[in-house]
Amino acid sequence: MDASKRELLSHIAAFRGVMTYDALEALTQHTTGVDLDSTLDELIDRGLLLYDRSQAHYDLHPIVRQYAYERLTARSTVHTRLRDYFAKVPIPSQRRIKTVDQLSPVIELYHHTVRAGQYDEALDLLCSRLHDQLYYRFGAYEIVVELLRGLFPDGDDRIARLKTADDQCWVDCALANVYARSGQVGGALPLYLRAKATDYKMGAKVDVCVELCEIAYAQLAMGHLREAEQSLQKEIELSQEIHDTVALADGRHALGRLRAYQGRSSESGAELKAALTIYQGCNDRQAEGQVWFDRSLAALIIGNMAQGIEFAREARKLADVASYERDIIQAEWLLGWAQTAQAPAAAEAHLAEVLTRCRRISLVELEPEILLSWARWHRGAGNEANARDYASESLAIAERCDYRLVQAEGRNFLAQVYLDSGDRAAALESARTARELAWCSGPPDCYIPALKEAEALIASASP
Repeated sequence: MDASKRELLSHIAAFRGVMTYDALEALTQHTTGVDLDSTLDELIDRGLLLYDRSQAHYDLHPIVRQYAYERLTARSTVHTRLRDYFAKVPIPSQRRIKTVDQLSPVIELYHHTVRAGQYDEALDLLCSRLHDQLYYRFGAYEIVVELLRGLFPDGDDRIARLKTADDQCWVDCALANVYARSGQVGGALPLYLRAKATDYKMGAKVDVCVELCEIAYAQLAMGHLREAEQSLQKEIELSQEIHDTVALADGRHALGRLRAYQGRSSESGAELKAALTIYQGCNDRQAEGQVWFDRSLAALIIGNMAQGIEFAREARKLADVASYERDIIQAEWLLGWAQTAQAPAAAEAHLAEVLTRCRRISLVELEPEILLSWARWHRGAGNEANARDYASESLAIAERCDYRLVQAEGRNFLAQVYLDSGDRAAALESARTARELAWCSGPPDCYIPALKEAEALIASASP
């Protein structure tokens, strides 16, 4: 293959994803010495370029794309040319977009804007036309991570290459949010902390409140209950200082979840009801749905299945109003868990649907909980082997992601399964591990319901 054709292959590698003939033609209109049609045919024959006849799309294997792109010269010029091309591609209005694929031209435009070194322009495009659709509506977390990382060419341990501190903080939080959804809570926490420190210096107290809540949620998932409590107390005090009612509701909402894990059920209920009242007054239906989710979760943690079902149904109704994929998955999961014993057929339908949806968008944040609910379902159906398999898969993800609370639940579940089969030694070992995990930050900042369950299992399994 001669030099001109190798150059064309490198130019093609500048595309982020699939490409049309028109886009390739626009890319090569300034390239001399290349017959586009014959070169494309040769690249296809050599297996270097893929062609989907049904969609009339070209694509490259990721390895070929990386290899060819590394040899691309004048990258900024190529990406600028492609940015100009995609800027002219007509895009459906936001309300007419039904699938992620319809956003592909905008994503491609963003990709080339970033690669051309125009980071602030890329952020404007991301905020105005991509982020909310991809993150909230479709839950396309892997795509959002890819797009946001483009703003951190030096790595996300360095600040984004943007002009203002406000934008740098926003991008830190946006990337932290999607890390948290994707099972990378350990990667999310430093970004939240960096954004909080910067906003605090700038006196952006409303933003600091938001970041403190997100920090607390991350700390809670990792079992750092004492630190989560400290973060929320700071958030509540700050929201009262600045007289921000919504920020106060956010803090009390998060505190309600924390109190449920601490075994302080009446306080949890009071905090969640207070937050719900504020959200209802603001007509924030999405936030209302999140409170109903946490009310359901709090009920299920202590074994109140009837209330768990009631509250999960409210969360599910409101999830349809906002049409946020994550909210729908959360509510469906709790409906499956809550109905496992009373209505196993309905529970099976909910859990099958929710696991498919969860994995379709790589919502790792909820996957171990959903798998553990499947394990409960199989135990109820008398399928001990399947129950162990699902619980083990749940634990593997929870351990990898440092989800300490889920690990405690999973170890308790396995201890019960071992007891069912008469393996008291294995049950005792698993229950002791659960007790250690549920200890968290130490009294009073323990995962109390799981700790009590572990102690009861230890007593049952002990000689």
